[in-house]
Amino acid sequence: MKLRFFLYTILFCVFGLCHAQNKDWTKLAKEQENYRLTEPEKSIKIGEDIIAHCDIDSLKAKIYCRLGSSYLQTGDYKKSLEYHKIARYELAKHHIKTSYKVVNLSDLSSIYNKLELFDKSKLAIDDLFKIIKKEKTNDKLLLALAYNIKAEYFNTQKEYDLGINNSLEALKNIDAFVPTDDLTVLQKNQQTLNVLSKLCTEYNEKGDYIMAEKYALKALSYAKESKNIFTTVSVKNILADSYVNTNRPKEAITIIEEYKDNNNISLTSKFTLNNILSQAYSKLNDSKNSEYYRNKKDSILEIINKNKINASNDLIKLAEEEKKEEEQKVWQNKMIYSGIILLLVATIVALYFYYKNNRRKERAKFEAIIRKYNEKNTIEPDTIIEEIAIINTPTPTIELPKEDKEVLSPEMENYILEQLDKFEKTEKYLSKDLTLSKLASTLKVNTNYLSHVINAHKQKNFNSYINELRINHITQKIYENSEYTTYKISYLAELSGFTSHSAFATVFKNITGISPSSFIEMAQEKQNKTE
Repeated sequence: MKLRFFLYTILFCVFGLCHAQNKDWTKLAKEQENYRLTEPEKSIKIGEDIIAHCDIDSLKAKIYCRLGSSYLQTGDYKKSLEYHKIARYELAKHHIKTSYKVVNLSDLSSIYNKLELFDKSKLAIDDLFKIIKKEKTNDKLLLALAYNIKAEYFNTQKEYDLGINNSLEALKNIDAFVPTDDLTVLQKNQQTLNVLSKLCTEYNEKGDYIMAEKYALKALSYAKESKNIFTTVSVKNILADSYVNTNRPKEAITIIEEYKDNNNISLTSKFTLNNILSQAYSKLNDSKNSEYYRNKKDSILEIINKNKINASNDLIKLAEEEKKEEEQKVWQNKMIYSGIILLLVATIVALYFYYKNNRRKERAKFEAIIRKYNEKNTIEPDTIIEEIAIINTPTPTIELPKEDKEVLSPEMENYILEQLDKFEKTEKYLSKDLTLSKLASTLKVNTNYLSHVINAHKQKNFNSYINELRINHITQKIYENSEYTTYKISYLAELSGFTSHSAFATVFKNITGISPSSFIEMAQEKQNKTE
């Protein structure tokens, strides 16, 4: 009893621990999402831990996507690309909701933009809008993200007006979004910050520094609420650049100087920051500091270019692997299609030969039936046999044995055979309601005797005997009279004494070995040749 209690306790604890762990993964995944928007490096740490230890594949698919986004914010395009490539496959495999697919494709487009692979960026955007259209999503934040990434693409092409239009469309969707909890409030603020940053960059590139500063100050108000240092530095760089372009170098230095030695910001932000500082000090005629920051900028640019080359090489490698996989799939599909085609051809050829062989057999059976008719016609005189009135045929003056006797006398047996022979020369077997008892009554013989004679001398039971007479009758009519070849099979069935088309076709095939339609076709061919 104690041992059983102990085992139950252990099982309960294990189950509880597993359940708690599952809940912990869900909780950690939520934390990772929060940090993705505010502190991407923490998000990366949590995400890597989940990937390493969690065994819930559908959850890991989302984590891969978030890791890709977090690495993108830190400027590690190589890692971002790796995780987003995995995410794209896993999201499709586990049928994860649209929002992750949109984030995945928008980030991939952004990476391609930064690596100057604009064709790939455009393809990712096209796929993104196809998904939105297909899923018929009305999520305003997702739509804002899609328009925002589209704006980024147009900016790389120096089509700033198109970029501004898409950024404003993104902002309109963000304004229409109503948050439901703290996380969606955070998401809305982060999206707003991203779009405002984009707008001030676009106006800055156009040379409209007043509008650039306007949106930069708006973005800065959102950046102050955000703990995301990467976004904050990016916004301050844009505002500082605007100050430099409007001859306010001191304000530019003031706003970004605190980050000049910060190693937690991305290389891209460091490059931009040092470039602005170099320009600002140049405007202040401070050549020493200007040169210092220019040298730092050039050193960072070398690292960025090196990373770009590495990331591009990795992307090329990935593309080559994808191409090989695609080629292998194409080859496999070709092999499958070739196999299917060969199988179809083999099936068609087999069916053809089966048809030809079956047709040959049917032809042989048809010819055998015709020979039988021809032989019969040569033996018997070509005269019209008058129908014999069986009812009026005199019964031989022999003593009929009693019904309960087991042995049928030879005289009665011969009498029944004679009557059957006369019956066969009539067409009374075409009557639909003909039965053994009715025929026995017509022949004025005992039912059991009649059945015995048919079984013994015709080697078949009554139904088979009558069916054979009917089929022999109708086949002869079809062969000898071309008019019969024009009748429908249902009508031929009726003329033959059958109550249904299907019963007639089955009996016809069983007796002749040929279907009614095949027999009619061959009879027509024979008749045409005779003509």
